[in-house]
Amino acid sequence: MAFNFGLEDIVNGTVYGIPEKELQPYIDYLQKEHDKKNNLGTNVDDLTEFLSDKLSCADVTASKNLAEISAKIVKKRLDLNMTQIEFAKLLSVSLETVCQWENTDYDFSIKQLSQIANVLGCDLEINFNVSMQQNKSK
Repeated sequence: MAFNFGLEDIVNGTVYGIPEKELQPYIDYLQKEHDKKNNLGTNVDDLTEFLSDKLSCADVTASKNLAEISAKIVKKRLDLNMTQIEFAKLLSVSLETVCQWENTDYDFSIKQLSQIANVLGCDLEINFNVSMQQNKSK
């Protein structure tokens, strides 16, 4: 299992949309290691070893996918000059729900994603692509 992010990504809170509060213990650990080694940001093996006990590959992948979905929802909503309140009303959900969607704090159902795509004037496409690991094992 390999992760392609470094200390800067974690400190900036850009790791696959994982909330900063969940990353804080890792940030603290990595900052200490960084201070020791002065170079941990490029040492993916140390980071992978530390995170492997804390997060499964599925957890990281799910967080990455949720972050991508959330970012697309926000971008499209803003492209349409739509406020979160307007968006919530069109979908008959609360403002809090829209905030959760846009902050990667929500596990979407296919039905919800279809409704969101419809309101945003988008098509919903779900692809299962062969991962790089599977390609290497063949």
